[in-house]
Amino acid sequence: MPAVAQQGGAPIEAGNKLLLVIPDPQPREYDVEVDRNGEIPIGRYGRLKVGGLAVDEAEKAAREALGKYIRNTTAVTLTRLDQKRLVYVTGHVGKSGFTRIEPGETVWEAIQSAGGPKPGADLERVVLARDGKEQVVSVRAFLTERAPLPELEAGDTIFVAAETTEPGAGGAAPRIEFLTEEALQDKVFVIGAVRNPGLFERSEVLTPLTAIGLAGGPDKDADLSSVRVLTRQRSDLVNLTRFLLGGPAPEVTIPKGGGGAIVFVPGRPAGTVDPLSQQIHVLGGVTQPGPKVTPGSLPLLDAIGLAGGPTAEADMTEVKVVHKGDGFTLVTTYDVEAFLDEGGLVGQVEVHPGDTVHVGRPAYEVWDNVLKFVSDIAIISAAVVIFVSLAEDDTNNAAAVGAGSNAGEGATP
Repeated sequence: MPAVAQQGGAPIEAGNKLLLVIPDPQPREYDVEVDRNGEIPIGRYGRLKVGGLAVDEAEKAAREALGKYIRNTTAVTLTRLDQKRLVYVTGHVGKSGFTRIEPGETVWEAIQSAGGPKPGADLERVVLARDGKEQVVSVRAFLTERAPLPELEAGDTIFVAAETTEPGAGGAAPRIEFLTEEALQDKVFVIGAVRNPGLFERSEVLTPLTAIGLAGGPDKDADLSSVRVLTRQRSDLVNLTRFLLGGPAPEVTIPKGGGGAIVFVPGRPAGTVDPLSQQIHVLGGVTQPGPKVTPGSLPLLDAIGLAGGPTAEADMTEVKVVHKGDGFTLVTTYDVEAFLDEGGLVGQVEVHPGDTVHVGRPAYEVWDNVLKFVSDIAIISAAVVIFVSLAEDDTNNAAAVGAGSNAGEGATP
């Protein structure tokens, strides 16, 4: 067995390996890894938050949690086996996804752990994201001039861009967007049976009714008795019909600074789906959108297959993977259609529990269908991110078209 670290010491971080012993009733050993949320499984008794605690504090927390199920909690022990850190590496690398690195290691070691850079990788401008902030580091300068690189911390995200699009690289290189919390604040997406569904800047005081007003009001088929209001904090079903007929005003308001919100007006009574602890969400142009149970990470193409595969209208050149990081949300767009024709990088992309996959398709049409059964709080952040990302794509495309039209008659069509 690896050498065991002393009790106490440095706080437990995502990626640390721990040894948990539970008398069940005979002692059973569990070799567990701290996940990106700072949690570990505690046998058949659920999960326990240990991130940020010293080892002896985590052991005490484990005994308290297990005290509900077993008598001899003094026999519960927790020790640290290693202090590796969990980071997320994506982009033009051999195998995108989570990887564990040793304390003191840098961006270069993380890239190597993720299969190394692919041919054509841009090592001059590698993006390191931490706590909602980005910095660009030059791995090339480190390799050629021994310039220093910052030490990585648990929860860091690294993106390696491609210098050019190369044959066999899965078509166009992945694009990436780091959307900070500020980019998602105070946005409200109103959709369903309203006249002008869309993404809006919210007002100072926002209620479900005023949010629907931003979208031009309800249409003739709206069911105002079952309006769904979704934020990161909660999911509420609001009866506006009763209020409009003279009843009490609903107590639900949409708070500022909550990271965005969705207001869904159904055309018929809305259903719900209970959230699962280990799941991904596959949305957009697939035949069976919604949450999909998975025991762990799986390839991107398998995730799309779990949802029944793409529909005939799906745009496989615009497949977005939404990953929630520490202080930011990461949106990576892949050209899966080119991969299916040519092979390459996209085949190495993995999707992890908690991630959301959106297969390209008109956003309003997709969410009219999906939000009828969504009540899972975990998907709300990803939903708002997808709306913002699609809106930015539309803006960029419109700007490109405008630039082309102003180029004059000599422009190439």
